[in-house]
Amino acid sequence: MRRRDFVKAMVAASASAKTMLGQQTGTQVAPSVPPAVPPAPPTAPGPVPWMRGLMEVKPLSIASIVPDAVAQTDAYFFNEQQLATLRRLSEILMPPLKGYPGAKEAGTPEFIDFLIGVSPMERQQMYQSGLDWLNADAKKHFGVAFRHWRRARLTNSFVRG
Repeated sequence: MRRRDFVKAMVAASASAKTMLGQQTGTQVAPSVPPAVPPAPPTAPGPVPWMRGLMEVKPLSIASIVPDAVAQTDAYFFNEQQLATLRRLSEILMPPLKGYPGAKEAGTPEFIDFLIGVSPMERQQMYQSGLDWLNADAKKHFGVAFRHWRRARLTNSFVRG
């Protein structure tokens, strides 16, 4: 309680001092220090060699550039069989849902192909061996490559077995 009373007294004292100083009827003393004027913003440097020709360039409108129309993603790291397996796996893990594109429609397999292509050798080997194993296991259990595998095949094998 003592601390609270002390804080109340300090606030009251500072408020009353400001009020008493504001009610003086004498002449007001002008502040001795003029108010600080903010410095002018720095001006751009004059023409420098790296700015030459920039004033004449007109930027392209953003709406006219469509990324898909400019460049195509080239899948180059995985072989055709591995990429087909990756596409099917992407389709299974993230199918289109409620009108939104799935992983395959969003280009995820192609992005993974690019990403793994620039990854360390250990990661590249892990992905390649994993896709090869997935394809070989599908052929072993279901007699068909993983890219041709359908959910009904798995369901039927579980029902029978």
